Amino acid sequence: MISQTAPVTLDLFVSEWLSQYRENAATIALFNPTISSGFSAEQKSFFCRAFYHIRGHFQDFLWFVANHTQDEVKQLILENINEEFGGMGRSHEQFYYEFAEALQVHDLVDEVVYQTTHLPFIRLYNQEHLQWLAERRHTPDALFAAFAAYEKLDNPDYENLYQLGLKFQLSQRGLIFFDVHRTVQHFEASVDLLQPIWDANPEVVQSAFEFIGQHQLDMWRQLSQHVIACGKHSQLQAV
Repeated sequence: MISQTAPVTLDLFVSEWLSQYRENAATIALFNPTISSGFSAEQKSFFCRAFYHIRGHFQDFLWFVANHTQDEVKQLILENINEEFGGMGRSHEQFYYEFAEALQVHDLVDEVVYQTTHLPFIRLYNQEHLQWLAERRHTPDALFAAFAAYEKLDNPDYENLYQLGLKFQLSQRGLIFFDVHRTVQHFEASVDLLQPIWDANPEVVQSAFEFIGQHQLDMWRQLSQHVIACGKHSQLQAV
């Protein structure tokens, strides 16, 4: 996904990595407006339920990193979690429930409890995050670099998802969850801690970003395939 020779600066590396990620993400059918605009109500509901488990188990990632890293990173993660809860306002979880309601998915709490749509490929996606972190738990720099890479993908991923939501013909209220995440600046808050890691050993950063980027793209491709297959299954049942 990225060249083996790291660019001279962290900024150039991240810019190149992000550009290639966006190019790859643009080839995924889920983010093709011609395809997504034709999704059925069942496909939209399936996406809502499945994607909940893709974004809803990130606390395990945060918990692992925070327990195997230095105090500065712990504080950054606590600030991230505090933002998730929304301070005195609505939490990001509540925003997601509004997205679900806009799609007529009224029983998302049951999905949270019984995890019916926490499909094998999603479970593996979440598990492989933890496996990668566990393999590098004695090198906190690698854990933080992976966290920073994941945060950097918020903007392109949620921009794509916001555009997907527009194709679902949702109101702005139903899109708040995606709108909030496509504009956050979480990665920028991590740069001061990531820069010294890059200066000391850029390969650590490069390896972590490579894993997170490729792992995320693989997940989007599989989710896309399942959403499209859900529509084909519905068509066969209707015949």
